[in-house]
Amino acid sequence: MEPTTDDDGEEWQALPADLFCEPPIVPVGAGVFELPLEGKVVRVHPRRDAFERSSESEDGKRGVGADYARVTGALLWDSSVVLSVHLLQRRKEGRLPIGLHCVELGAGLGLVGLSAATLGCRVTLTDREEVLPLLAHGVAMNGLQDHAKVAALEWGGTSLDTAARALGRPFALILAADVVYEAAVTDALVETCIALTAPESEVLIAQDASFGRRAAWDAFERRARQSFSWEQLDMCQHGGLGPTKESVALVCLRRLPN
Repeated sequence: MEPTTDDDGEEWQALPADLFCEPPIVPVGAGVFELPLEGKVVRVHPRRDAFERSSESEDGKRGVGADYARVTGALLWDSSVVLSVHLLQRRKEGRLPIGLHCVELGAGLGLVGLSAATLGCRVTLTDREEVLPLLAHGVAMNGLQDHAKVAALEWGGTSLDTAARALGRPFALILAADVVYEAAVTDALVETCIALTAPESEVLIAQDASFGRRAAWDAFERRARQSFSWEQLDMCQHGGLGPTKESVALVCLRRLPN
C-alpha cells in the first residue's frame, strides 16, 4: 500500500511488518489479544478492517493528517500493553488503590482502562463517538460493567468544562496510550488533561517512537511542561510482570503549582 504523509511530513504505512524497530508486542493482524493480570485475563479484539482508510466518500470522516478517515482506536497499540503492565507494577507496589477514580483518553479498544478496572479502579473510558461501540464491547466481554463505563469526549473546545463536569472530574489518574499523533491536537490534549485533574492528580501517557511522530511528541512535551511537571519513567524496572518495549516512552505528568 502506498504511504501517506501526515502534517509533520512523516510517513504512515498501513501496518507493514517492517514498520517496527523492535518486534511488536501485539502481532500485526492479531484478531485477539490477552493480557494476564493478577490471576485474571483482559481480552480485546483488534479490528484492522475498521482501521483501514475508507474508500467511500470521506465527507464527515474524522481525524487529521495521515489519520484522516481512519478509526485508529480499532487497533491495539503496543504502548497500551506497556502502560497496562505499569499499572500492574503500581498495584504490586501499593500505588494503585482499589477504587481509584481513573479516566482513559483516546481509549480505542480500551486495554489500559480495562486493565485498570480489572485491578479494581473505577474507570471511565473515553473516545470519539464512533469508537464507543468498541469500548462497550470490551467492557461487556470482560465482565467489567461494575467497574468501567464509556463516554464520548471531545478534547478541548468551548464545551470542555461542561463535559469534564459531566464525567465526574477531578480524576485521580488520567491514562493515555499512543494518542499524540498530530501536533495540531497538542493544545486540546493538554487542556483536557488540565480540565480533568486536580492538583494532586497524575497523568500517565505512553508513546511508541516506532511510529515516528517525533514533531508531534516534541510539541506535546513543550506544551505539557507549561502546566505539568514531566517525569519519564523507567519501564526496565517493571520486574518481569509483563511485556515491555524499549521504544515506548512512559511519562508521568503532575500539575505545577499556580
